[in-house]
Amino acid sequence: MKKTLLSNVPFLNIKNLSSQTRLKITFFFFLMGVFFNGVYAQCSTPATPGAIIGTTTICQSSTQTYSISNIPGATSYIWTTSNGNLPITSGQGTNTITVTSPNYNLTSNITVRAKNNCGESASNSLSVQVVSTSAGGGVHRGGSNEICLNSDTGTMRLQNGYVGSVEKWQKRLNNSSTWTDIANTSTTYSEVPSSAGTWEYRAYVSNYGCSPQYSTSFPIVVKPEVVITPALVAEATQFSTTATLTYTDNNSDQYYLKFDPAAVAAGISSNTQKGNTSRPNGNITIQIPACLATGTYNAVLYVDTDFPKCTSKNYNISLVVKPNITVGGTLKSDQIICNNTAPKDLVLDGGSMNSIIKWQSSTNAEFTNPYDIPSSANLRTLTSAKIGPLTQSTYFRVISQANGCNRTTSNVVLITVDSGAAATFTNSPSSTVCANTNTTYTTQPGKTNYRWSVPGIVNTDYQIQTGGIGTSNNTVTLKWLTKGNKTVTVNYSNGCSTSANASNTTSVTVTTAPTVGTIKQPNCTTPTGNVVLENVPPSGRLMESRGTVYTYTSSGTTYEITGLAPGTYKFAVDDNCTKVYSSDVVILPGNVWNGTEWSGGTPSLNDLIHFMGNYIAETDLNGCSCTIDNGATVTIKSGVTLTVTNSIDVDSGSLVFENNSSLIQKTNAVNTGNITYIRTSPPIFQKDYLYWSTPVTPQKLVGVSPSTPANFYYGNDGTQWVRTNRESNMIVGKGYIIRGPSNYTNTNKQEFTATFKGIPNNGDLEGESLTATKAHLIGNPYPSALSADLLLKENPMLNGTLYFWTHNTPAKPVASNQYSADDYASYNLSGGVSAKSDKQHNNDPVKDKGTKPTGNIAAGQAFFVTTNAAGKVKFNNSMRLGGSNNGQFFRPGNTSKAAAIEKHRIWLNMTNATGAFKQLLVSYIEGATNDFETNYDGLTFDGNQYLDFYTTDQKNKYVIQGRALPFTDTDLVPLGYRTTVAGDFTVAIDEVDGNMSNQAIYIEDKTTGTVHNLTQSNYTFKTEVGTFTERLTLRYKPGKTLGTGDFENIENGILISTGNKTIQVSSSKENIKQVVVFDITGKQLYNRNKLNSVAFQIENLPYVNQVLLVKVTLANDFTVTRKVLLQ
Repeated sequence: MKKTLLSNVPFLNIKNLSSQTRLKITFFFFLMGVFFNGVYAQCSTPATPGAIIGTTTICQSSTQTYSISNIPGATSYIWTTSNGNLPITSGQGTNTITVTSPNYNLTSNITVRAKNNCGESASNSLSVQVVSTSAGGGVHRGGSNEICLNSDTGTMRLQNGYVGSVEKWQKRLNNSSTWTDIANTSTTYSEVPSSAGTWEYRAYVSNYGCSPQYSTSFPIVVKPEVVITPALVAEATQFSTTATLTYTDNNSDQYYLKFDPAAVAAGISSNTQKGNTSRPNGNITIQIPACLATGTYNAVLYVDTDFPKCTSKNYNISLVVKPNITVGGTLKSDQIICNNTAPKDLVLDGGSMNSIIKWQSSTNAEFTNPYDIPSSANLRTLTSAKIGPLTQSTYFRVISQANGCNRTTSNVVLITVDSGAAATFTNSPSSTVCANTNTTYTTQPGKTNYRWSVPGIVNTDYQIQTGGIGTSNNTVTLKWLTKGNKTVTVNYSNGCSTSANASNTTSVTVTTAPTVGTIKQPNCTTPTGNVVLENVPPSGRLMESRGTVYTYTSSGTTYEITGLAPGTYKFAVDDNCTKVYSSDVVILPGNVWNGTEWSGGTPSLNDLIHFMGNYIAETDLNGCSCTIDNGATVTIKSGVTLTVTNSIDVDSGSLVFENNSSLIQKTNAVNTGNITYIRTSPPIFQKDYLYWSTPVTPQKLVGVSPSTPANFYYGNDGTQWVRTNRESNMIVGKGYIIRGPSNYTNTNKQEFTATFKGIPNNGDLEGESLTATKAHLIGNPYPSALSADLLLKENPMLNGTLYFWTHNTPAKPVASNQYSADDYASYNLSGGVSAKSDKQHNNDPVKDKGTKPTGNIAAGQAFFVTTNAAGKVKFNNSMRLGGSNNGQFFRPGNTSKAAAIEKHRIWLNMTNATGAFKQLLVSYIEGATNDFETNYDGLTFDGNQYLDFYTTDQKNKYVIQGRALPFTDTDLVPLGYRTTVAGDFTVAIDEVDGNMSNQAIYIEDKTTGTVHNLTQSNYTFKTEVGTFTERLTLRYKPGKTLGTGDFENIENGILISTGNKTIQVSSSKENIKQVVVFDITGKQLYNRNKLNSVAFQIENLPYVNQVLLVKVTLANDFTVTRKVLLQ
């Protein structure tokens, strides 16, 4: 195809073309557009570029990248810079370029446009600046760079050509290799350095990040602390002109010494004395004014340096001025002389002859009334003759004056006159001490020829600890080893005469340990123990080994300590002597089983029983409380009851209750720790459901039967079964049903054992909320049997009958025409009625007649109740039962006895040969009437698929019926039944009690006209399928057999007669409401209702020469049925 270039062709605006448009053009045009598929499309320029991505500052002599996002439709990009000195070195035509900056500063605009074949877009720009490389500059500070420790550095400044801004400062000490950052961005900085040494400071400068630089550093020299170590005291003799204070010096140049105001007031100059110091040590000369009195004068010393001027801390020093004279004789000490003799000469050392003013004497050291010795001025020696004989101890001193200053006093000497009196004597301690402790005896010192007398034998009765009892010892410390009164005597002589004896008596006590007497262990009444201690002082203090003190008084040598918690104790007499403790007093935590025996004999209800070892209870066990400790395992065997008044505490170990055992608690104590309660059911199939309630808390459903699949755990909400999560905890007092484990079969029964583990339930409990007029599944909440009688009496919201499942529920009939009695056993205050199923179950109607509930509900048992009002079922400990009858799942034993009430009862069974079974109870019992009472009359639960058997009052059907006392043999009890099986059935007496044991019992069959004595034999009859409420009557007299006469006079004035194929009915008291006629099989032949007449006649019935049943109902609902022969 030839292509021809056209020129000067008018512009064609071709629109709305697609690739399917067919044009009648045989040549191609390039018309301001793009050619595709033989179609020309209109052309458009690219969109304006977005923001340019890149920095706005560029360091000198560096490269930098700039870019934009790709633009749809653009084929290239045009980049320009406004200054040719910022050249684009790469990327032109793409969406990313690289520029290279010069080595000087400038500002330039970078511009970009997008381009395609249609043209160029508008441009977008970015202004950028080329900036200088950073320069660090230098840090400077005016003045000297030396400062004192704890002084400020002064302001350091960054200057001298830095370029950029300060990002931080740094410092280092003594040319360290490590610099420390300082968070400061200012160009100035100052601080107080933390230690002496040479510190260097520098700044870190950055100009837009272009090669940041450190400034030159600036040193600061921090001088060390100025320290001098002076002597704390400078001493001088009175009248000296100077004193010297020594010191050692580290680094000071000058010292400064200034005395306090008191020293100034005494005459020392108030001016600060100063001078240069020397190293490493030196002396400071202190100027002392004339006549400065003796004493101590305080001053403050400090030092400093020349430059910089650094000052030390203040040092407190003292100037001590001592007397310049002392008085002494040739012995240079005090003297002891004999009575009425003169002492040796007294000599004054020091001072000048003309400074002595006088000598003085006094009988006391304070010289309160001194005696001036005549002619004693300027005497350096006071001679013995000048003193003369002394008859009492006397003190001497010299009064002197030097250099015209104030008078001063010398030291004092004592001349002791020994009068020959009795020796003074002390002992410490002063009176009573304990054996094996020390006593120190002391008499006057400085005597000669001491003579001691100590009773007893050394190392037997006493030991010498320090000092001695020789002639030169004035003190001795003795340790007494034996008890008694110890009298120590001493005297002495001093060359004059022998002193009179002095003595001291010490009473030495030997402590003995108390004797442990009777120990009373804790019990239920007193939860702490007591002990009688013998051989103790009549009063005083006793101390327990752990520090408890008992202060007491008693009339003898015994004392009883009470309130001892369990533990081991020792006691001692507290007489400040070494404690001698008694033997151990062990207070047990109660009556303790150690694994072999009881510490207090067989426990009783008053004992706190405490298990420290394994124990198996095979007989009933009683206690006030029960504690399991020390890892002990305690097992309560089947049929055994553990009874405690208060709590169960399983601290360390286990408490296991085997099947049929019981735990009884008397109070509402709070239990701690878990028990294990084991419950074994009668044999079951896999598809059987067991009715459970938990005796412990918490207990998960899955823990009862872990091998049961998750979808076979149910509760009941009063209207239907509710599948329950098996991981949920069981609610106390609520009943549940759980199917048999998956590893069981439906052909062979096995016993099933459930294990409950948790804190045993105790005290006042409530079940979940129940709605009114519904059947609810509840359960026994305790690990013991529960009294049904007390449960019903204390919960009036319950109708008076409890219903117990037989546990054994076959999945289907086991053989053709054989029927299992899957039913509920029933119980109320009238008694219990069995349902056919127990662990001997083998579908043998002779052997298998069920088990009657006795009113004692086993632990773990759930059962149905019906309600007459909404509320919660209440449980309490008074309902709990124990004993050996906790064996069958709904037949626990009884540990409490209810008051005897009068009752006469009959249990009737209705059965057939293939296994159908139903039982009812008629109870003549105290408290019942012939009307309905919830606690005595139990409605049939009608849980049997094949058969129901009951008494009736035309309103209700009773599996248990209570009737009024006194019993009369004229009483008639209508019986009813329902059967889904036709054939022969038998009514038999199962059991009687009370007066019924000697009472004839009859059953009347109105269909057959038979009155049968049940006390002699069972009654068997034929029946069709259906419900029959008029056929059977229980009675206690045989009555008469109905004949075939024309009529029979019936109670309430009802007359029924036959003749000429006609039945005539009349009533003399009430109108007749209904007449119904049946044949002897129970089939209805005739029914007429709403008659409202006293007489009625049925004619032409086609049943001549047959026995018929005529049922008549009066207007007052009284009903009577009679057999007639229609002729």
